[in-house]
Amino acid sequence: MSEFTIPALVAEHAQKFFISKRQAEASSPTGLQTDDAKFHRWLTLARYMSLMDGQIELNESAFDRAVSLEQMRLERCPEPKPVQTA
Repeated sequence: MSEFTIPALVAEHAQKFFISKRQAEASSPTGLQTDDAKFHRWLTLARYMSLMDGQIELNESAFDRAVSLEQMRLERCPEPKPVQTA
């Protein structure tokens, strides 16, 4: 079995998306919500989806599809807000 790869152009596409998302959130009233854990989740989902399609290389459309599906999931089942302790 071959190793799964993320081509440089796809990695750049994902990074640009992450940066633009963070920049948009920086000026929103809710503040930053996209962190490195969320970015890792997007990449992991995109990798799994690619592997399910029989691919051994990530492409931009798989990444975009994974992000879209994750956003739909969060609309249905929002992540719980952290509990603040005194």
